[in-house]
Amino acid sequence: MPRYYFHLNRPDGLDRDDIGLELPNLEAAYLGAFEAILTMTVDLTRRNENPRRYAFEIADETGTVLLDVPFSEFLDRGRRPTAPQRQPRRAGAEAARTVELIAAIGRERDALTATLAETRRLLAAARRAVCPPV
Repeated sequence: MPRYYFHLNRPDGLDRDDIGLELPNLEAAYLGAFEAILTMTVDLTRRNENPRRYAFEIADETGTVLLDVPFSEFLDRGRRPTAPQRQPRRAGAEAARTVELIAAIGRERDALTATLAETRRLLAAARRAVCPPV
């Protein structure tokens, strides 16, 4: 039987599974990850940690990651999907606002560059007036 490794992807890094489990196939490994997620979610919640920030990487004996199983995949089972219409509109509005802000920053930079050039010109003229060249 093939051996599968369940690396735990945590917010602070990856905990590698060096032992693994012999299972008949990848589907059995996937179902095993789901069972572990149930237990771990309870423990994480008791410690006031957000289980949605965790995931399993199921790897084979060569170290190749075959599946990523986010805890949220288990936690969101049976939930109705949220209406996606608001997200694209909001994203579009935010993108438009970003473009406006970038343009405004460019205009401000141009105005500051012009002001700096004028200040340098006036300073040079003042120096010439106070200290005429010999």
